[in-house]
Amino acid sequence: MNDRCAAGCGRYLGYVAEELGVSLSALGELACAACHHVPVTSTCTVFAAAELRGLLHAGEHTEAVFMGAHRAILLRAFSLLARCGGVRDEFAMTGGVALNPAIQRLLVELMPRHYPDILINLHPDSIYVGAYGGALMALEIL
Repeated sequence: MNDRCAAGCGRYLGYVAEELGVSLSALGELACAACHHVPVTSTCTVFAAAELRGLLHAGEHTEAVFMGAHRAILLRAFSLLARCGGVRDEFAMTGGVALNPAIQRLLVELMPRHYPDILINLHPDSIYVGAYGGALMALEIL
């Protein structure tokens, strides 16, 4: 999604999970337990853990902070999409982040606000799309 940093992708969530001692698979589930989100301003992977630790130290609920981190990267993704012309008709997310329950929840909630009347395509096998594409490219080269 971005040629300069890991903001707005799964690596951001992976880094946050590692730094806060939570498994990546549990991060989305914990975030889904939140009744609200705490705004997270840093989409920079390097500074995200420090900001999240600060929010937690200030007494914010863990689940709400985790939901805020998920929301921050999804809003970053929407910003990058807008710079590339936006979305028309359908939207598909691939990779492991597409399987994250918090991202799925936020997509359903936020996508219509930014892109009304969009069909959201999420598939349980989305994690394999990159590998499948690479295999197809390899077949063309051979």
